[in-house]
Amino acid sequence: MKGGKHSLKTGLGLDPDLPLISLLPGSRPHELERLLPLVLDTVRACKRAYPGISTAFRLLQTLTW
Repeated sequence: MKGGKHSLKTGLGLDPDLPLISLLPGSRPHELERLLPLVLDTVRACKRAYPGISTAFRLLQTLTW
């Protein structure tokens, strides 16, 4: 990627100097439905423990509900 992680974070509207946890859940709706509550609980726990982190959650455009 041209510009690296600084450009990516800036492009997403995130502070480029903060750590980033990227969540890439996959493309199977039934697995996402089952695992999403656990993933979100984990993100909340991480944010409580490390208030300075940013998170990004990417869903595939081909994912249908």
